[in-house]
Amino acid sequence: MSCTDFILLSDPTETIPAVSISIPVTPQVNIIGGASPPVAASGSLAGAGLTLLDAAPGNGAGHYEVTPDLELLVPAATLSGIYAATITETILAL
Repeated sequence: MSCTDFILLSDPTETIPAVSISIPVTPQVNIIGGASPPVAASGSLAGAGLTLLDAAPGNGAGHYEVTPDLELLVPAATLSGIYAATITETILAL
């Protein structure tokens, strides 16, 4: 899971850096079906991003629900306005 910088729509030179957004607390993995759930993680979404869920080989098959909380720290000097960013989730199943 990764995120781009937040860009002020009225002035694209003004940004809130992607290092300001994170999943601050490791989310709970709720088992709906399956026996070996993946392990959840917390951390920054900047750069290469965060591997939110990870399972060892032979584990992770099943149906699970994870609802991570996102936290955005907005610097005090940030101009008011509407900012936009793209959050990307990539799923790799082997």
